[in-house]
Amino acid sequence: MPPFPKPRSDFDYDLGVEIDALRQHKALRDVPARHDDRLLLGTWNIANFGVQHRREKDHKLIAEILGWFDLTAIQEVADNLADLFAVRDLRPTATGC
Repeated sequence: MPPFPKPRSDFDYDLGVEIDALRQHKALRDVPARHDDRLLLGTWNIANFGVQHRREKDHKLIAEILGWFDLTAIQEVADNLADLFAVRDLRPTATGC
């Protein structure tokens, strides 16, 4: 499947505002907190992950959501794993948070 068209490069956002909005949405959807007595699994189809240019703040948004879960399957990762590694390196390593 060919990659989606490259998104606009002039799209900008305030990282703090977006993370606050994500956290409010998490509470609204009743996503439980990570805890030692359960395993939270997630799955995310991040279209063209590793194909389109993503900035550090884009990686931070993705890492925020992935950090809600103990284990997440990510589909559509391209051969270029730079985005995947960048997001992995931003995830907290502490458990039970």
